[in-house]
Amino acid sequence: MNARALLLIVSCLGALGCSDNFDSPSLVIDLRVLALQADPPEYVYPTDGNGVPKIEEGEIPALPASKLTMLVANPEGGKVSYVVKGCVLDSNLACDPTGPVVEFGKGESEPGELSVNILVGQELVEKSIEADMAHGIFGFVVWIAGEVTSGDQSVPFVKSFLFSPDFGVPKVPNSNPEISELRTGEKDKEVPLSVGKDGFLAAKRDEAIRFLPVIPEEDREDYTIRNFELKPVDMTEEMTVSFFATCGTFGAEAKSEVLNVAFETEEDKEDKDLGVEWTAPSEDGPCTLWFVAADGRGGIGWRKLVVMVGP
Repeated sequence: MNARALLLIVSCLGALGCSDNFDSPSLVIDLRVLALQADPPEYVYPTDGNGVPKIEEGEIPALPASKLTMLVANPEGGKVSYVVKGCVLDSNLACDPTGPVVEFGKGESEPGELSVNILVGQELVEKSIEADMAHGIFGFVVWIAGEVTSGDQSVPFVKSFLFSPDFGVPKVPNSNPEISELRTGEKDKEVPLSVGKDGFLAAKRDEAIRFLPVIPEEDREDYTIRNFELKPVDMTEEMTVSFFATCGTFGAEAKSEVLNVAFETEEDKEDKDLGVEWTAPSEDGPCTLWFVAADGRGGIGWRKLVVMVGP
């Protein structure tokens, strides 16, 4: 199976959430891996105009160093254990035991942002190219797989690290988007979010608050893809933001700027908005909210907000 097809499957599985109950996927009540960020998310390698790597005989290009950051939530409390590996995936979206499996890191930590350094070796690159249906002509992915555990809970994950050919012309690798701020208020009348000196936002029980994640325009990067005739097609990133909270209710699981060509028109796209309404719970206490932005080609960024609910 093509690595890109696998990526689509993994993305769809991730959208279903990790809980086996019927709660909204945006409600975080147990151990969850909310997001995976590779920094940088893409490595550009030199090729000729047809995408064939420029490697002199006996010469191996410098391989990239990256960092994987896992956004882990564990509302039940306690430390989490993790392991991170690089591998070629099999048909079950698990590391193929017959191929190279490289352990990048493991450990134990408090939940939150957990980071592991990634250094991709030549053997893993070669096997990943072999596993790609087009043998890397349009680029390929190296898969990062792992697992986070706490007590009797265990959450597996996979993340793609994208390798892209430059087709003989300068190409800037992708970077991760940033949610620079959160705003609140009616649509088109949003104002910067104001939090207390403790860094928390105060909310009343059952209060509805509209949040707008702000992504700088410069983070919507221009990029070029190649069609099946290897001709360049210019594109601009469109963002999707997913919403997660330990309590309260979001009005949507995600909002997107992406045009759904099957059901929408270009006019519909003009009204697209990343804002979402969150309703506080009826009980007092803290709620942790996460806003996770994705650029559609591997780049991920997020922002966290703690809301103190009271009378």
